[in-house]
Amino acid sequence: MVGGVLHLAFNLYWLWILGTVIERINGHTKTMLLIVLFAFGSSSLDFALARGGVGLSGVGYGLFGLLWILSMRDDRFSGAIDQRTVKLFVGWFFFCIFTTVTGTYPVANVAHGAGALLGILTGYALTLPDRRIQIATLVATLLLFGIWGDTLGRPIVNFSRNVGYDEGKWGYDALMADRNQEAVRWFRDAVKFRPKEPTYWFNLGIAYHRVGNLPAAKAAYRRAHALEPNNSEYATAADLNNSN
Repeated sequence: MVGGVLHLAFNLYWLWILGTVIERINGHTKTMLLIVLFAFGSSSLDFALARGGVGLSGVGYGLFGLLWILSMRDDRFSGAIDQRTVKLFVGWFFFCIFTTVTGTYPVANVAHGAGALLGILTGYALTLPDRRIQIATLVATLLLFGIWGDTLGRPIVNFSRNVGYDEGKWGYDALMADRNQEAVRWFRDAVKFRPKEPTYWFNLGIAYHRVGNLPAAKAAYRRAHALEPNNSEYATAADLNNSN
């Protein structure tokens, strides 16, 4: 609870401080677009590579990265970021990694890094006109990678140790709400992440059964039974389908 309040306070404070500097010079609309870019990009990459979530961390680090470059390359922003602020953001970045690794308080560290990277690239794009197209292409590539990683690529690129649990929960919720096609999609992802989890295979079998894909349901039931042969429910489902 304390960690969450501290983290939120840090994000809100720097969103206000850094955002005000940018808004005063670039105006409301451009500042809003920058915030949307950093929010979407950092959250997308965090979900693709880790657990994901909605928050201000990526926006704060995006504004920091942007102003860090602008303060060195654009006279209008001279002095916007001093060395003390740089040290604070770098120190906070590694402190949050420490709290996540130790289990003290999990933080969206990928969002921090992705936001900072997007901010730095945006800063260079604004101050290097002759390289703007190349840098914009790199930013677009990162955004497209995030979208791919959020969908088709997530089972391939996600490295979270809790990967698969969210998909299993979303699949279960969909199954309980009789959204069976959605349940199939989530449980297919869940078994990719955690192929040795019999519950996910069994629930995938139920979802397939409900949408009328009996061959796939049979295969999923058999897999659940093979992983946990002493479970009578799995054995019954596998036997019933073997007899069909």
